[in-house]
Amino acid sequence: LEPSATAEVAAIVAAAEAHGVALVPQGGNSSMVGGATPPADGSAVLLSMRRMNRIRAIAADHAVVEAGVILET
Repeated sequence: LEPSATAEVAAIVAAAEAHGVALVPQGGNSSMVGGATPPADGSAVLLSMRRMNRIRAIAADHAVVEAGVILET
């Protein structure tokens, strides 16, 4: 699943909860730790945040970004 807004994420999470479906969130997909890899048996649905990749604000000491922004960006 590839939501593009927070409201879509909320709807997906609510539907998954209602149906007992596990979700595996995936941010920028760097695969540095492998924690965002769904089980091979198909028991979970991948929730990709790659469409939520906007940089909202950058300041001297922090940045406000959406969940799909990759570190390199």
